[in-house]
Amino acid sequence: MRHLTDILLQSVGVGLALLAFAYKLPALWHNRGDLSLRAYAGTVLFMAAALTVLVDPAYGWIDRMSGIPNLAQLLGNCLGLASSSSSLIFLASLNYDTKRASQLIPISVGTAAVVITAMTILFFAGATRPETRDYWVAYVRQPEISAYRVLFVAYIAFVLVNVTLRTLHYASISIRPATRIGLQLVAVGGVVGQFWVVLELARVIAPVLALPSPPAGLELAGRACVAITIGLIALGSTIPSWGPGLHFDEAVAWIMEWRSLRRLYPLWSGLYSVASEVMLTPPPSRLADLFDFHDVHFRLYRRVVEIRDALLVLRADPAPVGEASGGDFTAEVRELERLAGTYRRTGLPKSEAGIAS
Repeated sequence: MRHLTDILLQSVGVGLALLAFAYKLPALWHNRGDLSLRAYAGTVLFMAAALTVLVDPAYGWIDRMSGIPNLAQLLGNCLGLASSSSSLIFLASLNYDTKRASQLIPISVGTAAVVITAMTILFFAGATRPETRDYWVAYVRQPEISAYRVLFVAYIAFVLVNVTLRTLHYASISIRPATRIGLQLVAVGGVVGQFWVVLELARVIAPVLALPSPPAGLELAGRACVAITIGLIALGSTIPSWGPGLHFDEAVAWIMEWRSLRRLYPLWSGLYSVASEVMLTPPPSRLADLFDFHDVHFRLYRRVVEIRDALLVLRADPAPVGEASGGDFTAEVRELERLAGTYRRTGLPKSEAGIAS
C-alpha cells in the first residue's frame, strides 16, 4: 500500500511538471534564445526526471543495469539539484538583464556541481550498501549518509528560500492580477517545500542523536509536500500565460473591487448620517448591498467620491478624490479602506463628530 502511495504521489508531481513544460513548449520553440524560458524548461524537466527515477520500475531498472545498489537514489537527488540550479538561473533571468544573468550561470552551475561531487563522494564512501527502497531509513545512521542527506536538503532549502523571497518581491510590484497571484502561488509552493525540508532534517537528525524516530507517516507527509510544492509552482508559473485567455485579470479585478465595496460600506453609511447632502441615494441595507453585483466598478467609484465629499464637508480631509494618492484610483481605495478600518474600531474621528453635532 505504501509503495502504491509513493508511486501515486510521484506520478502527480511528474505529471504536473510535464504539463507545465508542455504548456511552455510552443513559447520555447519560438524563442529558443530566451534564457528565462530555457531555464524554466530545465527546472521542470529535471524535476520530472528526478521524481521518475526515485520509484519503481525506474529505480530497480537503473540499479540492475548499472550493477550499483541504490545508484538511482544518487541519480534522482542529482537531478533534483540540477532542477534547483535551473530555477536559480530562471530567477536570475527575471531579476537581471541578459548579460548579468548569463554571468551568474557559471556560479549557479558550479555551486550545484560542488554539492553533487560532495554527495557522490559520500554516497560511495564506506562499505557497499545492499539494495533497498527505504534508503534513508536503512542507512541514515551512517555518518556518510547523514552528511549526504543534510547537504542535499540544505541546498534545496537555500533554493526554496530564494524562490519564496524573489517571487514575493515580484508579486508586490506586479500590476497584473494574474501575474501577482501566480507569483504568490509559487511563493506558497516554496513555503510548503520548506515543510518538506524540516521533515527531512528531522528524519536525519533524530536517529543520529539517538532521539525517538519520527512517525512513519512523516515520510508520506514529506512526499505529499513535494507533490503540493510542484503543483503550486507549476500552476503559479503558468497562470500569467493562460490567465488572460480566461479573462482571469478581469475576474480578479472585479472580485477585488467588490471586496472594496464591502470594506467601505460601514464608513460610507456612517458618513451618510452626518453628511447626507453629498450622497445621491441613501445607502441600502448591508445585506442588500452585499448581494448587489451590478456595475461594481461604477458603484465603487461613486462610493469613493461620496466618502471624500463627505469628509470634505466635515473638514476631516480636504483632499479631493484621487489627489491624496497622486490620482491613483486603486491607491485611493486602499487609503479609504484603511480609514474605514479605523472607523469600524473607533467610530468617526472626534473632529468629524464635533462638526456633526
